[in-house]
Amino acid sequence: MLVLKELKIHETRALLLCSRSCSALEGRQQNQRARIVVFSGHVHNYERHEHGGVTYFVTGGAGAHAYPIERAKDDPFQSKEVNYHYIAVDVDRVSLKITMRRLDLTHGTAVWTEPDSVVISVPAAKAAAHG
Repeated sequence: MLVLKELKIHETRALLLCSRSCSALEGRQQNQRARIVVFSGHVHNYERHEHGGVTYFVTGGAGAHAYPIERAKDDPFQSKEVNYHYIAVDVDRVSLKITMRRLDLTHGTAVWTEPDSVVISVPAAKAAAHG
């Protein structure tokens, strides 16, 4: 079983990696049978980070004007583009598949792409022991 948790995070990567809420979640993740995934919306773009076993998504590309953001070299998703998007989450018993579906209008026609996708699974030993 997976646990989804939503937090209101109002900054980008620096706050994600430093906030008390995130530190508490990361500490809890070490002893969880499930994976903790955080969805947040503030930055008008898309970001994905993993820290302390917790996966963080910032998804804000479907309303106000999206804008490009500066990314660190070790960010799992690299894009200098404006990313109007939504996130699709497919759930099964032991995993989540999270896909960023991006609207591309560069050629004047709407085209949906999937520039980022990740599968987050319960560790095999924990899934078998508690399944």
